[in-house]
Amino acid sequence: MRRSFSTPNLLVTILTLLLIGSSCSQDSAACDLIPASEAHKYVGKNKTVSGTVVAARYAAKSRGQPTFLNFEEPYPNHVFGVVIWGSDRSKFEAAPESAFRGRQLHVTGLIEEYEGKPQIVVKDPGQIFVRSQAPKDPDVGRLPLLLPLPLVPSPQ
Repeated sequence: MRRSFSTPNLLVTILTLLLIGSSCSQDSAACDLIPASEAHKYVGKNKTVSGTVVAARYAAKSRGQPTFLNFEEPYPNHVFGVVIWGSDRSKFEAAPESAFRGRQLHVTGLIEEYEGKPQIVVKDPGQIFVRSQAPKDPDVGRLPLLLPLPLVPSPQ
């Protein structure tokens, strides 16, 4: 008995396999995507860090007028931070502390360490990609795992 596969299932499977195969080429930023909880392992490297901003604050009266975005936990328990200096705030369309609070972000740049915590200093809005609104379920929104879909024979 010969099985036939439906065209939509076959296309989805092929596309999934292509994504998996091409997502980690040597030049691909997808290979450099890491969860915020792993950023401490990459201090000194350029990476894209993925996580949820749970606390954000503009320190207008502090030297340099920094904006702090804290990932996964509020300060001082955050696992990763973003700093936007006051001199760079005008490059953003909206106040970063409002625009990014509660959002899932991908932030690209050099991971540095400050007071034992990994951080990226963002100088340009292009370093930040808003992935989505943060989910209510804490287990949702972790880095996606792509799995090939099984080929399902179409009914005859």
